[in-house]
Amino acid sequence: MHRFSYLITYRESDASRRNNLRYLLNQLARDSSLEIILVEQDVSPHFEVGDQTNLRYIFVENAGSFNKSWGLNIAAKHANCERLILADSDMLIDALALQEMSQLMAGDVDAINPYTALIDLDEHETQQLLSNASAVHIERSDALLNRKSIGQNPPFCGGVFAVTRALFEVCGGMDERFEGWGGEDDAISKRVAHFASNMISLDHQAYHLWHPPSAPRLEESHDYIRNLGLLTLYYERPQSFYQQVAQADSATNASEAKYVTAKLASSTLSQDSPLVSCLCVTRNRVNSLQRAIACFQAQSYLHTELLIVCESDDTATIQYIDQLNAANIRLHVVPVEPKLSLGALRNLSIGLAHGEFICQWDDDDWYHPERITKQLQVIYRQNKPASVLPRWLIHHRNNDKVYCSNVRLWEGSLLCRKSVLPTDGAYAIQRKGEDSKLIETLYIADHIAVEDAPELYVYCSSGDNTWDDKHFTNIIAASVELSEQDAASVKKRIDFSIQL
Repeated sequence: MHRFSYLITYRESDASRRNNLRYLLNQLARDSSLEIILVEQDVSPHFEVGDQTNLRYIFVENAGSFNKSWGLNIAAKHANCERLILADSDMLIDALALQEMSQLMAGDVDAINPYTALIDLDEHETQQLLSNASAVHIERSDALLNRKSIGQNPPFCGGVFAVTRALFEVCGGMDERFEGWGGEDDAISKRVAHFASNMISLDHQAYHLWHPPSAPRLEESHDYIRNLGLLTLYYERPQSFYQQVAQADSATNASEAKYVTAKLASSTLSQDSPLVSCLCVTRNRVNSLQRAIACFQAQSYLHTELLIVCESDDTATIQYIDQLNAANIRLHVVPVEPKLSLGALRNLSIGLAHGEFICQWDDDDWYHPERITKQLQVIYRQNKPASVLPRWLIHHRNNDKVYCSNVRLWEGSLLCRKSVLPTDGAYAIQRKGEDSKLIETLYIADHIAVEDAPELYVYCSSGDNTWDDKHFTNIIAASVELSEQDAASVKKRIDFSIQL
């Protein structure tokens, strides 16, 4: 009888990863008490399985980014055992760790991290290990130099972990919104920590096999930024969040047709949720636009579209949006001549919006994943057609400090029902300050709901904003500087210098 179902998901990318997986499977084949389930996700099968008796191979079609959570949820769906090990295809633990895990989980332990030291093997060490058909072992004079010793702390479920099926199901499985690289291990670790009754870490070593680093493609950077945004939900939500998200994911996860028929988020849209059109006017700022789009795609409110307006000579923006191929992101290109003011371009975007609500979405700022959700909530709670933030956070590039603004109606934070906007042009036809008159009009009509939540919006001075440095200096003079610790947390979120 099998003690564990050992779950792996994989995508072919290079010979090194393929060889690593083969070595891992060969090592696992030595333990007949393991049921091994390998889920390959790609446009077509690539991995040749062979005749390993305790291995079940499942291919699922996925032409999009690799989704580790989705693949492991599918593997868990097909698993026969009541105890599960979820592992990366390039992570190794030794037989002693497996034996100890089995003994502990036969009792009252429901979650195990099998290692205290995670060692990244270099190319030579990996080849040395792969050429040895015997048990997992590597001679290393600096074996104590592991991730923790250099300041990296893998999460409890980082790379390889064991849980009971009951706990995994209570957790709602892995969060499938994490696509591409990063964040899913941290998210499941938070869920396990919330629901587990007895979770422990063992004093063993784990080895991460070397492979060439992934090429830093634009779409991978985009996935990573979106994943970081999603992860903030896990660190900022109240404890009740885990119960709610686990119940929702239990109903929707592990659909094997997910990438064949639709993107992940589409299946969770409510027919009653109003469509929110996020409106972004941009010009030649792909780097900051990339962050704004990542913030849009990380929103917890899903019934949205992003309408981007740029001029016809902005080829960098046009090419970037074209390669995204996102169903809920639209690009509208206007001729360079006659030149339109920012206000005129914003009015044009309103006319093109499909949503019941419009939301200003500037290309140089950062937005919390809960921004749309929270602003809609205050609209319905206060029975007003519009929402504006009375305070927001400010990051100034000149001194690299973060501030909390003074109290006023910050125009850029507008989320508003489209039907109440002036029909003769909501925004003033001018290059800057175009939104001040609109906020004044909505305020006079008693249309604005206000709730103090400055964490939802970070106003960023990037050096090429519509307003100059003098404008920022005046704003900062009326603001309060955040502590060094709080500022570091904000800057970590808005930093777009991602290295993969």
